Amino acid sequence: MQTTDRKTQLENALRPIAEALGYEFWSLELVQSRGTSILRVYIELAERHIRVEDCAKVSRAISDKLDEIDLISEDYTLEVSSPGLERPLVTASHFARAVGEEVKVETFLPRDGRKRYRAFLTAVSGDEITLEFEKKSVQLRVAEISKAQVIPDFTKPHVPRPGDKLLDADDGPIEGADVDADEA
Repeated sequence: MQTTDRKTQLENALRPIAEALGYEFWSLELVQSRGTSILRVYIELAERHIRVEDCAKVSRAISDKLDEIDLISEDYTLEVSSPGLERPLVTASHFARAVGEEVKVETFLPRDGRKRYRAFLTAVSGDEITLEFEKKSVQLRVAEISKAQVIPDFTKPHVPRPGDKLLDADDGPIEGADVDADEA
């Protein structure tokens, strides 16, 4: 079985489980590493940041499904996490959520002698994105892109989401201090 077929089958089997638990299934990666495979499943929540408890909950649920469907015959490690600040951009909707951000994009084939771009994502229309860099712009179809991710901008202020823990600089979480929906 080709890796792409297996990846699609895994996505089709695991997406409904994450969504039934109330999470957005962001993407998955199946990578080879030192004789074993790593299955990384990325989940997201619109209303707050992902916590360790969220990852554990989804991991338990999809682990049972993985045992049932047996699509990974070799030894593997399951990792469930948030897509993080350097989130991978895989679908047109992922790119649409990152408009205005700086991104790194790599294409399968060179375009005008270039495969790698560090640029600002300025637009998404259907399955086509527009990147601006070095006073130039380029349009790429999402299908042409082999890898893309957001480059975090640490100069922007953090906007807390409901459920985020408020932190004291010296002591960690402030007891009983969560950001509620009215504060975010």
